[in-house]
Amino acid sequence: MIFDNKDSQEFLRTIVEEKNLSQIAKLWVQGAKFDWTKLFNETQSRIINVPTHPFVNKRYWIGSYNHGEIAEKESKKVIPTQTIERVDTELSQVPSEWLDNIKERVRLWEKKSESYDGDEVCLNIIEDAIAVVTLTDRENTNTFSDKLVMSLVNKFNKINTNPNIKAVIVTGYDNVFCMGGTQKQLIDISNQKSKFTDTPFMFLGLLQCNVPVISAIQGHASGGGLLFGLYGDIVVMSKEGVYNAVFTKYGFTPGMGATFILKEKLGGNLATEMMYTAKSFRGEELEERGASVIFRPQEEVLNSAIRIAKLIVDKPIHSLKILKKELATHIKEQLLKYIYKEEKMHDLTFNQPVVKERIMRYYKIGKTTENTKIN
Repeated sequence: MIFDNKDSQEFLRTIVEEKNLSQIAKLWVQGAKFDWTKLFNETQSRIINVPTHPFVNKRYWIGSYNHGEIAEKESKKVIPTQTIERVDTELSQVPSEWLDNIKERVRLWEKKSESYDGDEVCLNIIEDAIAVVTLTDRENTNTFSDKLVMSLVNKFNKINTNPNIKAVIVTGYDNVFCMGGTQKQLIDISNQKSKFTDTPFMFLGLLQCNVPVISAIQGHASGGGLLFGLYGDIVVMSKEGVYNAVFTKYGFTPGMGATFILKEKLGGNLATEMMYTAKSFRGEELEERGASVIFRPQEEVLNSAIRIAKLIVDKPIHSLKILKKELATHIKEQLLKYIYKEEKMHDLTFNQPVVKERIMRYYKIGKTTENTKIN
């Protein structure tokens, strides 16, 4: 077909105005040119490559791939045959006793944190309406130490009781946002001394805040640290930052709601790849893969979050709180089902001897490597 005459151009404009997508697709593959901005009006949109995954052009002949010394040693281990169980639980089947235990854990942390005044987390107020919560535990690289958690709970209790606060920003220091669980915490879970649900603030705290929370993930975030940030209502991530869901690297299944929130915020295919491979991605890679959060250069992340917060605080606080409660409740209703299932999966995976070995072997190496990448 010829599309460069006047009648053809008029016809093309007409089907775009009518949003006749099937006709547009047929003509486009035949060479027709369209003004895509007319089709989407004022909606911000961009062209992405399909497929979104950049396939690597490498060949692997049988026997030519070197798995490395560690993988070779593990392959020689005799692993006893196990019955693989699937955790099949609907939300209505989550025991009320389990939900009560989560609520009790929330209360215990609130009580323990009432008078805590550590400097692991700083709270600053901008223009009387925006609370900026900064994780500054440099000694522990913003891992989930008890002191960091107590400081977070303490600061958010102050925010929730301050009638002037309309928006919250959570960020980290330099190029570190949050590094997830400590090695001791992972070993304790492996020894069945604790569970990740013992610290519910890290997956419920931002959702339970009375007002919108913007996560300004300006630096690296690993495992549970990434998930903690993704529970923000609005998420701004650094293009230079390094992000991962490292759980399977240590040999256990994901926790802290990873099987829900990663797909919710980053997209299903990308989330699945992150969980299975434990691969690290730079923010710019996640953006190219279509992750549905905001990406900015590292030095612009916090300022971008502040600009968003200023747009929010212009709105009536009563309406903001009602909307926050509605949106957060919808997420929590789904999230708790996934949290319960993940806890059950941990019962099946965390007690394997290889898990403790991998935690001891990889933890410090992984943290050192990740810090090197972002420095």
